[in-house]
Amino acid sequence: MNRMLLAAAAFTAALLLAGATMAQTQTAQAQTAQAQTAQTEVDRVATLQRWVEAQFATGELPAPAVVADRTALGAVSGMAALTRPGERVKALYVPGIVILDPQAFQWDDTDEVSYLLHELVHHVQVSSGRSFPCNNAMEADAYRLQNQWLIEQGRQPLYSDRWIAGKATCP
Repeated sequence: MNRMLLAAAAFTAALLLAGATMAQTQTAQAQTAQAQTAQTEVDRVATLQRWVEAQFATGELPAPAVVADRTALGAVSGMAALTRPGERVKALYVPGIVILDPQAFQWDDTDEVSYLLHELVHHVQVSSGRSFPCNNAMEADAYRLQNQWLIEQGRQPLYSDRWIAGKATCP
C-alpha cells in the first residue's frame, strides 16, 4: 500500500510539474507570439512610412509612436476643432504620435490601414519641416497620397479631388 501511495504521489507530482512546465511554456509561447506580433506591426508601420517618405523624397525619418486608444482619440479630437458635423474620427496625428481607433483598425482591412497611412503623411510632413499656410492645407497631400496608396493596393480611392480641395482649404 505504501508503494502504491508513493507511486501515486510521484505520479501526481510529475503531473503537477508537467502542468507547471506546460503552463510556463504556454506563457512563454504567448509572450513570444505577442512580441512577434508587435514586431510585425512595427515593421508594417515602417513599411508604410518608407512609402510616404519615398513620395516626398525625404529620406528616412524617425517613426512616430502608434497607439490604438479610443479614449485618447476622443480626447484629442474633442480638444481641437478637427471634425466637421457628422464626421467620425478613425485616426489622428499629434506631433510624434499616431492615435488609432482600436474598434475600427484592423491590419487586414485596406481602408483602415489607409487611415494610418494618412496620419503617417502628417508625421512625415511635420518631421521633415514642411510648412503650410494653415493646418487644413496639410490635408491635400494626406488625402491624395491615401488615395494613391489605395489605388496601388487595387482599391478604389475614398475621396474625390473636389472633396479633397474643400477639406484642404484654409479658413
